Amino acid sequence: MTTKQKLRKSFEIDYNDGFKQKIWFDNGYGISLVYHDGSYGLECALIHKDAKGIISKNKAFNKFCGLDFVKGHMQGEDLLEALKVVKRLKPTEKYWK
Repeated sequence: MTTKQKLRKSFEIDYNDGFKQKIWFDNGYGISLVYHDGSYGLECALIHKDAKGIISKNKAFNKFCGLDFVKGHMQGEDLLEALKVVKRLKPTEKYWK
């Protein structure tokens, strides 16, 4: 007998099965990192202190993500590159509008 794991919405996830973390920069932008049973390995997304949720329209970050707005299956080198991309964003530009 096998059991299927039900895919849960992010607000239903017990992060004891994984983790979530936000890393912020002085420019107001940050990276949301998650890793849990329902994620694609280590995932990151772009966030901003003045925006609700993740930012899906940012040319520099979307290019890093392979024209998507979330990068999954990340390794250490990928995380370092994501941090560099976000740190270089200009604080006065609101890329999500």
